[in-house]
Amino acid sequence: MAKHDLGIASRFKEFRKKHVANNMNGAAEVLGISKSTIGRIEQGEDPIPLKVITLLKNKYNLNRDWLLESRGNPIKTEAKARPTINIIEDLNNRIDGLTTEVLILSKNLNKAWALIEQQGKMIEQLMKK
Repeated sequence: MAKHDLGIASRFKEFRKKHVANNMNGAAEVLGISKSTIGRIEQGEDPIPLKVITLLKNKYNLNRDWLLESRGNPIKTEAKARPTINIIEDLNNRIDGLTTEVLILSKNLNKAWALIEQQGKMIEQLMKK
């Protein structure tokens, strides 16, 4: 399995220990991922899930540039950027939710059409008798 960026893995571990929880069990609970997933992230075996980066950014003011590109400080100090980022994240979450709903509706529509076709064939057969 290919290793992901070890610099990112190292910065993630540093941030997790300093700002979230010093032990993996506590961090797993806060981040909503398993202890083994944290271990794989910190070893560079797995990428950091977007939901974890978003949580760290929103809850702990993580500087994403520091985490991903080693630029700046671990904690983001720009207060003006947060509202715009929050709006974008909210819109992305709404888009994801709507996409899921559309997929579900599409599947249900296909099932409904299949039932209508079945009923139509049954009606045709009954009319022939």
